Amino acid sequence: MSATDAAHRWDRRALEQRDDWQIDLAVALEGDLDTLLNWAASQSDPLSALDDAALQLPAFDALAAHARVALGPHGPGVAWLRGFPAAPDAAKLAYLALGWRLGEPLDNYGHLYDVRDEGGSYFDKPIPVSQTRYTTSFHTDSARRETLPIFVGLMCLQDAAGGDNQVASAALVHQRMCRAAPEFVEYRDPDNGRDLV
Repeated sequence: MSATDAAHRWDRRALEQRDDWQIDLAVALEGDLDTLLNWAASQSDPLSALDDAALQLPAFDALAAHARVALGPHGPGVAWLRGFPAAPDAAKLAYLALGWRLGEPLDNYGHLYDVRDEGGSYFDKPIPVSQTRYTTSFHTDSARRETLPIFVGLMCLQDAAGGDNQVASAALVHQRMCRAAPEFVEYRDPDNGRDLV
């Protein structure tokens, strides 16, 4: 994906006018949720046993294809999936089943990772900011150079005060930086040594 790709340049108003990034899970859940939950009941640790080949979920496959369009080069690069089950265990299974259909989940902290204030401070000890109550600026969800996720997914299991999330169009930011401060946009491509803008 090019940072100058027009499909990925949007502001809030433009994104709100699009409907290709808002996806309702109702059809997939009607078709496959019982299959998923019945399979999970036969597993000692279903979240660890689940992968893209664990069972056939055709409605989830269709849902993932829809999400890929929204996340791909012709969509806005963001998808909002609504309608996960209310029960946390079922929601986690559905979320992970969909994740496996989009790619292989990273396993740095397990296939699923709770973002929860554990009362710590990253000023006092080296812990992830996701275990604190501190806010962060926009980020890619990977501070490690060797870990580059293709997609980043978040699911809310319980409403809480704070914890709001925002998304931004990196392509729009790139375009505006090229115009306003091109000296901060130039960098050297490590693969071929060329300067890029």
